[in-house]
Amino acid sequence: MTYPYDDDLMKYDMRTHRYILTPKAMEQERGIRLLDVLNTEGDSNSSTLPDRWLAQVSQKLYTYIYQFSPQHLLIEYRLAKDPECRDLSYECLVNEAHYALKNGDFWNYAGVNLAKSTAMNIADLRGRAAVSPITESMLNRPLADGFKLLYRGVYLLPIGKKTWREDY
Repeated sequence: MTYPYDDDLMKYDMRTHRYILTPKAMEQERGIRLLDVLNTEGDSNSSTLPDRWLAQVSQKLYTYIYQFSPQHLLIEYRLAKDPECRDLSYECLVNEAHYALKNGDFWNYAGVNLAKSTAMNIADLRGRAAVSPITESMLNRPLADGFKLLYRGVYLLPIGKKTWREDY
C-alpha cells in the first residue's frame, strides 16, 4: 500500500500535510454524530461544520507534535508515510476529538489557572498546544523502530539529499 492514503475514516490533506478524520470515524469509533452535537447556530454552511471542526482537531494535534522537534519535515514525513504512524494518528485524532467534545473549546484559553484560582499570562498560552493525557502518553511511546514523535533531540539522517514533500 502506498502512503499516505485515504479511506472512509481518515483523509490526507496534501495542502496542509495532515491526516484528518472523517465524521464517519467518530460515528464508528465513539457513536457520535458530529452534526448532532456541534453548535451550528450562526454557521453559514452547517453541513460542512463536522469536516471543518475535525480539520481543527487535526491542526491542533499536529501543532502539538511539531513543537517538540526542530526536524519538522522529518516528523511530517514519518506521519505521512509510516503505516504505524498512520494508525497512531488515527487513534490520537479520535481521542482528541472525543476529548474536545467532552471538555469544551480548549483552543481558546481563558487565562485562568482553575486549580490555583489565579490569572495566567495569556501571552504565555498563545500558540501553545496541549492534548489530552491519553494522547500525550500514546505519542510518547517509541515506535517499533525506536523513533519517537515527541523526541526533543535531533535524529541523524543518512548522508545524501532527501527530497521532502515529494509524494505526500
